[in-house]
Amino acid sequence: MKLLAVFACSFAALGVRLTIRVINRRERWAKRTLLIVTLGSLVFYVLALGPVVYLDQRGLISQTEFELLVFPFKLCSDLFYASVEWWQGLAGKP
Repeated sequence: MKLLAVFACSFAALGVRLTIRVINRRERWAKRTLLIVTLGSLVFYVLALGPVVYLDQRGLISQTEFELLVFPFKLCSDLFYASVEWWQGLAGKP
């Protein structure tokens, strides 16, 4: 769990540093890097839904952890419900 905290702090520090570079110096490389990091994080979060459902179906994570991880999907599930159902279906039945 400590390793996760270290990664979270490092990710936050990177975001703050890039944001300051974009605002103060308007550097092009910082703008591109910030865009790539932001979009990449969103894409990897969506792709992580399948493995999370897989772990939940096999009882490897608790229900509380599962609900915490999929909470943002519940907020906007009406928008892309069919896609989420398809992605969850790839995990298969236990």
